[in-house]
Amino acid sequence: MVLKGRAKRILIRAFQLYNIPELLKANGLPYKTYSNGRSAITFEFGVSKEGWYRDIRRQKVNGVVQAIVDLKLAIWELTTGGNDIGNALSLEDEVYEFYKGLSPEKIEFYREKIREGLKEVMIITDVSNR
Repeated sequence: MVLKGRAKRILIRAFQLYNIPELLKANGLPYKTYSNGRSAITFEFGVSKEGWYRDIRRQKVNGVVQAIVDLKLAIWELTTGGNDIGNALSLEDEVYEFYKGLSPEKIEFYREKIREGLKEVMIITDVSNR
């Protein structure tokens, strides 16, 4: 099995975030400037598979923060298969080959990158505080 399409692009991008701003630019992600003047990025993280479509829309935030959120979502996809809807089909088969190459240490490394990044920006808040 090999990764293909949207799942491949999202997961591989998320696992290559050594130089986040350049990576976002190189991948041509859709930046927009909103009324507050901040550069922000919005796009969908979802996968279509035999009628099942899961779409997570993130808040409009700084591109670096968005990339960190993307990384968190990618790790969630890899560790859970993206299956949070009962018996719905998951991404597990599609990411299996990619996941095989990730050691627990490597996954923990990325988890630590997320923690560090979120500490720096501190903009991910409880839903009740939005």
